[in-house]
Amino acid sequence: MNVETKIKLNKFVFRDYQKPILDAIENNGYKKVLLNWSRRSGKDCTAFNIVLRAALKKVGVYFYCLPTYNQGRKVIWDGILSNGQKFLDFVPSEMITGENGQEMKLTLFNGSIIQIVGSDTASQSLVGTNPQAVVFSEWALADKTAYQFIRPALMYNNGFALFISTPRGRNHFYELHEIARNSPEWFVSTKTVLDTGHISLAEIEKERQTMSEDMIQQEFFCFPGDQEVRIKGGLMPIKKVQVGDLVKTHACKWRYVEKKMSRYYEGPLLKITYCRDGVMSYKSRDHLFSHTESVLCTPNHQFLVYKRLKDSRAHFWIPAKDLYINEDYLFGYPYSTSSSYSYLRIVSILQEQFSGEVYNLKVEKDQSYIVNGCAVHNCSFSAGTEGSYYGRYVDRMRLEGRIGDVPWEPSFRVFTTWDLGVSDPTTIIFYQRCGQVIRIIDYYENIDKGLDHYAKILSEKPYTYGNHFAPHDIRVRELGSTGGLSRLESAARLGIKFNVLPNLPIEDGIEATKVSMAKWWIDEKKCEPLIKSLEAYRREYDAKREVYKSNPLHDRFSHAADAARYLALSLPKTADGLTSEEIQKNYEEALYGNQAGIPSFFRDTDKYQGF
Repeated sequence: MNVETKIKLNKFVFRDYQKPILDAIENNGYKKVLLNWSRRSGKDCTAFNIVLRAALKKVGVYFYCLPTYNQGRKVIWDGILSNGQKFLDFVPSEMITGENGQEMKLTLFNGSIIQIVGSDTASQSLVGTNPQAVVFSEWALADKTAYQFIRPALMYNNGFALFISTPRGRNHFYELHEIARNSPEWFVSTKTVLDTGHISLAEIEKERQTMSEDMIQQEFFCFPGDQEVRIKGGLMPIKKVQVGDLVKTHACKWRYVEKKMSRYYEGPLLKITYCRDGVMSYKSRDHLFSHTESVLCTPNHQFLVYKRLKDSRAHFWIPAKDLYINEDYLFGYPYSTSSSYSYLRIVSILQEQFSGEVYNLKVEKDQSYIVNGCAVHNCSFSAGTEGSYYGRYVDRMRLEGRIGDVPWEPSFRVFTTWDLGVSDPTTIIFYQRCGQVIRIIDYYENIDKGLDHYAKILSEKPYTYGNHFAPHDIRVRELGSTGGLSRLESAARLGIKFNVLPNLPIEDGIEATKVSMAKWWIDEKKCEPLIKSLEAYRREYDAKREVYKSNPLHDRFSHAADAARYLALSLPKTADGLTSEEIQKNYEEALYGNQAGIPSFFRDTDKYQGF
């Protein structure tokens, strides 16, 4: 006698904002899906239950891939949810016929296998496998090559790949997001804390006490619908702004609106009143201000603020609730067609209750816009990568308009700094020194190419070169090279005369780079990979101790960042745009006068040695 047993998958109920993902995969046939969701929005719970349903419907192998193997064990295999339920309890015990804790593998009653893996071991764990589906969790932190290992098998099996992550700077998740949102083959879902409503503002405020500012900036906050955005041609209430409209950004550029977001909000708003250009007039002793304007927003929306510090002045993105009256100056633009900015002195901050729709805009590239004359951040991908060395410095360069069109100046020599790779990429930065200004005009990188290739690249460019700078390890002799030549000697034979930089600690080089970036101007188009690398270059993270290490993470962004570090170290040798030979010549002329050009033993040394 056959007895039919029904087992219900009732341990997870999809929320309204999670259901479209299930529908996209199960009913609409999408094979490539990307979730750009905020923290604690249930990304892993949603994805795991979608995989479980797929595994029950079709026998096969299903991988759940975390950035590292250890994270897979910690987050999924041994993971416990906030309600005390084990993560694996989503799978009814009646459905499990085999469990391998060492390999983190579940075998279901129908023969399907669900296995937890890490992108750090993908070359061993994924190559040669035959999966029906793969989830890449926290893709922004994962090794992006993991997808390449598994992609052919997914295509052959007509399987699906699900990428889920929270934004962490403009890295490979950002790049994939930009590709996916413009492709009909992809289903893309972007949800913020205001879209989902799964975290209250009170809870967010508690988390601010334990989260870095960069992490906070990766959440969205909003404005009431009547607040006016500066668009091309005038002003428009934010509720009427449409995707595709051009809006003014904090970098004084017109950028396209990529997405418009709204939700119902009930809670406090802050009314920030300011005086444009710092102009105030008082009426008797009541200190009433004229020429004032105001902006209304949720307490955590980021404003660009100019601060006068003890020894310097700087710009910061600061939440509205952390602004100070008469101390902080908002950064903004007049409502006129003028492109010049103003500093807006805050004269009052009042709180009022609000219930209704609030709005936010996602803006390309600069990720900011102007509301009621103030520069505000839409956060998301442009927030600095947590642990980034240079993210804030690059953001300041954008703010000051130093990333844009930086053409070659033929009257100045071009210097290059190199990071020479063997199995890693070789990167070259082309820059000019015009007085105290460093103009980074070009950038090139490639991999698995010989020095002759790079010599050809240099010769094909129209530049007149000064010195070429390389790190100290260029002197190392290469095994297998003809005559045991070093790369320094090999380059010299090709006509590239390198100036070898001193072997300084990496930390010292990074600090030198931060200082020198105040003088940099970078060409936005030719140097796009360099800019991305500077933003993404970060400290290595110790997942076990949950702290950042003191050393940089070695990844695909570190090579360009190393070349930038060498640029900073090369500057003392490029004063006034001169070559080292010219600097030496000037030095000798200053020291020996008109005898500089004759051999030292013919010089009147007493006269020129300060005696």
